[in-house]
Amino acid sequence: MNKPLLTYTTKRNILWLFISLIVIYLVFNLFTYLELSYLLEESIDTHLKHELEHISLAMDFYNDSLSIRNTDEFKETDLVEVTQSPFFLKVYNANGKLLFQSDNTKKITKYNVILPNDFQNNYAFKDFDLNGEELRVGFCKVTDNANKLLGIIELATFKSSSKSLANSLMLFNLTTFPFFVLMFIVISYFFVKSSFAPINRIIDLANEISASNISKRLTYEADDNDELGKLKTTLNNLFERLEFQINQIAHFSDNASHQLMTPLTSLKSEIEFLLKQNDFTQLHYESIKILHEQTERMIKIVRTMLILAKESDTCDCVKNIFNLSKLLEEVSKLYNQPHIKFKFGKNIFLRGREDYFLMVLQNLIENAIKYSAENEEILIECNIENQNVMLTVTDNGIGIPEQERGKIFERFYRVSTHENNSKGFGLGLSLVKNIVSKMNGQVTVEPNYPKGSKFIIKLPAVNFE
Repeated sequence: MNKPLLTYTTKRNILWLFISLIVIYLVFNLFTYLELSYLLEESIDTHLKHELEHISLAMDFYNDSLSIRNTDEFKETDLVEVTQSPFFLKVYNANGKLLFQSDNTKKITKYNVILPNDFQNNYAFKDFDLNGEELRVGFCKVTDNANKLLGIIELATFKSSSKSLANSLMLFNLTTFPFFVLMFIVISYFFVKSSFAPINRIIDLANEISASNISKRLTYEADDNDELGKLKTTLNNLFERLEFQINQIAHFSDNASHQLMTPLTSLKSEIEFLLKQNDFTQLHYESIKILHEQTERMIKIVRTMLILAKESDTCDCVKNIFNLSKLLEEVSKLYNQPHIKFKFGKNIFLRGREDYFLMVLQNLIENAIKYSAENEEILIECNIENQNVMLTVTDNGIGIPEQERGKIFERFYRVSTHENNSKGFGLGLSLVKNIVSKMNGQVTVEPNYPKGSKFIIKLPAVNFE
């Protein structure tokens, strides 16, 4: 089965990492924007404070009058004209009466800022909207030596230059946002894939370990103290325990099967001898016949267990060659019924044990008979295609549900729809797969529309040229 490009866990981790990067990016940019706005505002306040100090030194307050010491300070262009960075100046006495204003304040309308009540170290700052333009206004309290209030100086300038810089930064971030989104997706994908790469490597190595090569171990290089190293050690310890248990079970099955085969064979011989006698009543004869059938069934089960118990053994199948065409001819005589049809070519040879493959054919044909209605057609076909022997057993029986087709070759597994129709133990198809695999072949099952099943065996043909 092909691996998906992105598993659910990979997608979920990529999504979480992508969202995290986006959130960090947005929070960082918001913080940068706010911090930049604050620093620019601080810069304007510092500049205004500096100018207010110069202006306060250039004038004197006498009751409700104002005396200017240095008139040149008030003739600067920024105090006369509405330039790109002007200064709007107003001077008030202690009672809030306007004593002086710069020439440029007379050129704008609706410029009337309410004096603040709270000052810190004789200074105060506030924002003011002037016809859609934002002003930053600074205030300076002028006091005498006794800390008596003499007057208040008000100085304002546009915030447009500083605000433009902050807005330019925000515009740049919005413009480049799609690029960063794409970059974050790529970063998330490669980061997550690289993070899961060692785990996927361990999974691949673990998948290579099966009952037939249980002695293999994970050899992935990792520090024994980190998570991957601990995972490797845990899995290897698990495989050690599994290998021990599997060997114990195989050894027991092998010994038990051998021990059972001898008395069963003797029992079969004695029962066959009794069947040949003529001095039994019909009732006794039927009982002996049932014993014979059950003994045959037991022998078949034990033989199956013997073969399955040696699943991990080195197979000698490839050393033998047999004529499959002749074997099929003999099998067709065993199942000499009109609804069971055989179609096969001549001189088809296979590498393997003929007695083992006979069990394969018998299991597939008997399954087809068992799960088909009486006299429903069963077709056994065999031919050579592209240097491969293709053997199919097709029936028109009750079929196998799609969700269970991948499990029917497992040992002791029985299809849910078949449980009430059979007295089997779920070993037959496991035996079929075991023998076919040892012959370097493969067996699959497909639906036979509109009903039934089709078992397909593919094996390498023997060519004598």
